[in-house]
Amino acid sequence: MSQRLFETRYDRDWQTLEAILDKKFDSADSENASLPVLYRRACHQLAIAKHRRYSSQLISRLNQLVLRGHHRLYQYSPRFQTRWLRFFAYDFPRSIRRNANYVWAATALFYLPLIVLGIACYVNGDLIYSLVAPEFVAQFEQMYSDDAEKFGRERAS
Repeated sequence: MSQRLFETRYDRDWQTLEAILDKKFDSADSENASLPVLYRRACHQLAIAKHRRYSSQLISRLNQLVLRGHHRLYQYSPRFQTRWLRFFAYDFPRSIRRNANYVWAATALFYLPLIVLGIACYVNGDLIYSLVAPEFVAQFEQMYSDDAEKFGRERAS
């Protein structure tokens, strides 16, 4: 594709992107919804123009569009600086309190089987073989046996 045809085909997108970027940012503006799509297209078209070695003026224009689009999309905003702090200090605890019943149910579903199986294995030592493969039980027993010094561990006094 020739450079002239390339410019003719995509010039409308570039003008639209320039118009959006020239406006003052307003998050409620409906045109801002098309900004990511136009930005991605401009990035792709810049890569094509560089690959095809189009004129430096065209590459410069597209590069400026892409830079401006990047700055608009990924701009630094001080209001996001303390957002994480607000989440951990206020929003997360409020959410936990609001869903306290679910949190307690999840906690019970996690810890009750652990406690019941722990007590059952303590009372009946052979029960562990129905939960864990015998090879792992042997490794655990060897790890915590009196020969622990062989494995580089000191015995507790």
